[in-house]
Amino acid sequence: MKRYKKVRPLKADWHYKRGDIYLVNLNPYRGSEQGGVRPAVVVQNNSGNYHSPVLLVVPLTTKIKKESMPTHCLIKSHCLRELSMAICESPRPIDKTRIQGYLGKVTKADMDKISVCLKASFAWKS
Repeated sequence: MKRYKKVRPLKADWHYKRGDIYLVNLNPYRGSEQGGVRPAVVVQNNSGNYHSPVLLVVPLTTKIKKESMPTHCLIKSHCLRELSMAICESPRPIDKTRIQGYLGKVTKADMDKISVCLKASFAWKS
């Protein structure tokens, strides 16, 4: 069984958007960093996504642990076969060449949950 419903290749003039889910290669990694080929959600603003050669992403995992942590939130997207957890204490800048394909988007409600978790991670007030 395929892990993801459909991985779409990117066109040359592709525009990355906040809330997009991509299959990314996070290797190499060290220690407790998230690694491997996995889905990740773009959390950077759309202007930065357009102008920068890197994207800020939050990795997703299907290993649901410590879901009560304020930096973890559950994501259920039509493009993912399994319930996944956004690991918002581990946002990571990645070069766009690490992207292997487009999977889909998170819902507005899920993006709002991710934003709350990122605020907790960075200790930002409201």
